[in-house]
Amino acid sequence: MDSDEDGQAYLRTVREHQQRVARLSVAQYMKLIRDSGRTPAIDLLDEPEIDEYGTVTLGSWANYLVQIMPMIFNDRIVLTPAATPMFIDYGWCYDKGGAAYLAAAIWDPAIEGEPKGYKKRVAGIRQPGERASGHSLFQ
Repeated sequence: MDSDEDGQAYLRTVREHQQRVARLSVAQYMKLIRDSGRTPAIDLLDEPEIDEYGTVTLGSWANYLVQIMPMIFNDRIVLTPAATPMFIDYGWCYDKGGAAYLAAAIWDPAIEGEPKGYKKRVAGIRQPGERASGHSLFQ
């Protein structure tokens, strides 16, 4: 086996490990959300989806995907239109360690424009009940 193949095998092992750790963390947060006794306004997926970048799709609300994106120093709740999931309409940063998951669990986007407790907003100000209609590039 040459060094290039060794390097590729190592990267695959690292990615697989990162995916396992992410799945375990997400499973813990989802159990916490489900055991809270509160019914989330977000339609949670039975099994959250984790993409190759570590972004977790928790569920949906009004044509938005509700996702948690891992950043270097934060986790971010993002709303992405379901019709164009590569575009982020709104985002809010939280400290690492589950704060974003818990904020998403208690947030009702129909009543509150933004989730509680964020430390940084990374898009425009969202109005309560604002729904996704797709991205303007595709209309």
